[in-house]
Amino acid sequence: MKRKERILGMIFLAFSFFVLGGLLTFGTVVYSWFHYGSSHICPHSIIHNYTIQNADLIYLKKEASCTSKSVYYYSCLCGARGNSTFEIGNVNLEKHHFVSTEDLLTDICTNCGEIFQKSFVDLSKCENIISYSGLKEVEEDFVKEVINAIHNPNEYEEVIYKDEPHLNFTYSKKISSEAYYRIYGFFTFYFGDFNVWGSEYLKSNDFEWPHMFDIEMKEECIEVYIPVSSIPILREKRASYIKEAEIALANIYEGTETEMLLQICEYIKDYSILPGAACDSCTDFWNTQKATCLAYSMAFRQLAERLGIQCDIIVGYTVGDGYHAWNRVKLSDDTYKYYDLTWYITGNDAQYINANSLSHDGFWINSYCP
Repeated sequence: MKRKERILGMIFLAFSFFVLGGLLTFGTVVYSWFHYGSSHICPHSIIHNYTIQNADLIYLKKEASCTSKSVYYYSCLCGARGNSTFEIGNVNLEKHHFVSTEDLLTDICTNCGEIFQKSFVDLSKCENIISYSGLKEVEEDFVKEVINAIHNPNEYEEVIYKDEPHLNFTYSKKISSEAYYRIYGFFTFYFGDFNVWGSEYLKSNDFEWPHMFDIEMKEECIEVYIPVSSIPILREKRASYIKEAEIALANIYEGTETEMLLQICEYIKDYSILPGAACDSCTDFWNTQKATCLAYSMAFRQLAERLGIQCDIIVGYTVGDGYHAWNRVKLSDDTYKYYDLTWYITGNDAQYINANSLSHDGFWINSYCP
């Protein structure tokens, strides 16, 4: 009897161990499934058989590219992920990884070496913007009125001034010297030429063509007179200014705003002849290929705005070198970048283009750099 009881006890004990082992194994699998499901790495106590080819996203190691198929990890029946891999599917000929080459004219795929030739800028799709960002509101209204008169003179009455028909505009506010030069600067940049604003400047430099604007400074306002006979000349100046930009931009390839701005820098650099000369006019630069800092800034702004990128000219002061001019652009994401083509071209130093700031001690005075 005792022998029978011992046998039954041993059988019961063996059965209990069997059941307990099964429960522990089942529990571990369930725990592994829920606890390690995100990575599918199970505890080492379980022996897996990684033979399942499952193209589920959780087993993806590498997406298909232009040179290789998708790569996945083998998995176990329980869902655990192994270390060995298999390929499946086809190569993705649209999955290139293009980077720009040094000339910015082509892109090359770092995977397969395929070269993508960029197309030239389609200027018909570009908005030729006019930047008023440097002007106060009342100044902006004034220059817009003058511009409208130049392009639509029939909308305005003529007055006789100095025995000639003129269009007359009054800036009905006592003007500061800063405001005067902001307006003066705007028209200089709008036409690409200093020889537009103010007859006294023209007479002092003995120019052959007629003056464009007559300015009368009064105590409480300024009076601007535009000879009717000079309006066609002004319109031609503006048209030529835009045409000069289109000729230059015929060499620019499509790309991001930054890529196209860098191409403009390279174009102006290659076009320039050093050393520069005292040519402050953008038009003179395109004729002589020589420029001062202001002419470089005007040329850069001219091309950037023809591409629809807002660009300002900053006139400031540099330590040791006196007055200086450079550019600030506003990109479509509302960030600003600075470009100083003078320092870039004459010093061949790329830190002065596409910069987050140009207010360096020793070069730019901070108070002159917005």
